[in-house]
Amino acid sequence: TGMSVEGDDKATKAVEALWKSNRLALEEGTLTQDALRYGDTCMIVWPDADGNVRMIPNSPLTTRVFYDPEDSRTKTMAIKAWQSGPRTLRVDLYFPNLVYKFVSKNNGTVWEEVCEPDGAWPMENPFGAIPVFQWRSGDKIPYGVPEHAAAYGPQDGLVKAATTMFACIDFLGWPQRYALTEM
Repeated sequence: TGMSVEGDDKATKAVEALWKSNRLALEEGTLTQDALRYGDTCMIVWPDADGNVRMIPNSPLTTRVFYDPEDSRTKTMAIKAWQSGPRTLRVDLYFPNLVYKFVSKNNGTVWEEVCEPDGAWPMENPFGAIPVFQWRSGDKIPYGVPEHAAAYGPQDGLVKAATTMFACIDFLGWPQRYALTEM
């Protein structure tokens, strides 16, 4: 129904303004569905050219957060990789202090840096934190589990039974004697 900061009306209004300006009411369903379907989903939070906070949901098929092996709550980096053209791939790597951007115009064989408009590379991350936030489904840390994971085994059994049944029907429906006769 909403978000609030208990005992702090000013902070509550700021959160509500961010929610509204980023149109997260429209994105909330997609975030929830992706978290339930894939086990995880991500949001990148970064200022736009005007300095306004942009909160952009990202599919778990393109974005991933990595954690310290010794501390599953500490993010070490995040990656967003996507295909931006027929043979063009893009990758952004997020670290606490820097953001590296790369492009490949030959399906990943050779990578080139993507410079900022001011010519800087890599881009500085002035926030000192990885700006990618993860939502996960279930109670597993650091990565979630799809809600339907418990159905994988029964589904595999149903697929195998159906495949076997179809093979038997084909065998009985086309008797071998016809296949073995000469035309």
